[in-house]
Amino acid sequence: MMKKNALLLMLASLALLAACADKPKDVDATAADTADKTSKAAKKPAPVIKTTGCPQVAVIRDLSVYQNPPTITPATPLIINAHMGAVEGGCVAEPGGVTLDASFGVVASRGTQTAGHHVNLPFFVVLLDNHDKVLQKYLYEIPLVFAGDTLEVKTTLPLTQQLDLPPQADGADYRVLIGFQLLPNQVDANKQFFEKAPRL
Repeated sequence: MMKKNALLLMLASLALLAACADKPKDVDATAADTADKTSKAAKKPAPVIKTTGCPQVAVIRDLSVYQNPPTITPATPLIINAHMGAVEGGCVAEPGGVTLDASFGVVASRGTQTAGHHVNLPFFVVLLDNHDKVLQKYLYEIPLVFAGDTLEVKTTLPLTQQLDLPPQADGADYRVLIGFQLLPNQVDANKQFFEKAPRL
């Protein structure tokens, strides 16, 4: 009887050890499966989020004329005068923003008494949100050359500015404005000019 009990006790102990030995195998298999799924998820490329829509692009009327000196008199003859035309084109949506794909024209004339034949006209490109808050501003120059006795030149300039926008933003909610970078007295002279100009 004692031998029978000892045998039963030994068999029960072996069964318990076998059950315990199976558990680490299950844990290892689960861990390996989880690691494999995590690895596959990490290798999956993130989706490319593109901005949609193009911002409105326009020239600021009161900053569309560059004139030096601002007011022409016999004592202060014209040195340079330039007009900025309307913007034409659109944009290209890219991850993280849009790139303008547009152009605008400039017509410039120099005074008959102006000795110089080269001029650089400063202008800016500014990005506004839908609350007219300035988000980005870029300054550039327009180089012009008056060859020989030429008094007027015309040129078309590309507007390919890259604009950084939040992911999934709608470009149509933004505005891009351009104009000449002017001194206060030049701005005042332009306002007076446009106030007197006939409305079409």
